Amino acid sequence: MKIAYIISKEEDLQMGDCLSSAKMFYVFDTSIATYTDVEIPKDIGTHQKALRLSEFLKSQNTDIVVGVDIGPKAKSAIEENGMQWHIAQRDEDFKTINNKLKNI
Repeated sequence: MKIAYIISKEEDLQMGDCLSSAKMFYVFDTSIATYTDVEIPKDIGTHQKALRLSEFLKSQNTDIVVGVDIGPKAKSAIEENGMQWHIAQRDEDFKTINNKLKNI
């Protein structure tokens, strides 16, 4: 399973709010227990960004998208692409969230 964290500040891996605010994704692959930085393609643009980012994440075989405050359009886009979403607390660490989600 791949869990993609929305990151709004790359320098300190601060978890972001909505999908369209992502600067990058921090992806945890439960099958090999490793994290990977995933850059957002330059051609995503700003029009329908949440939809385009959810399509991109699906192409990366993502199963769950995690953010602090995922909006309704982003939730719909994530679900339409066959993924799940999870709202995290800003102070939760990645390991705690991974442990919650890896058995879904």
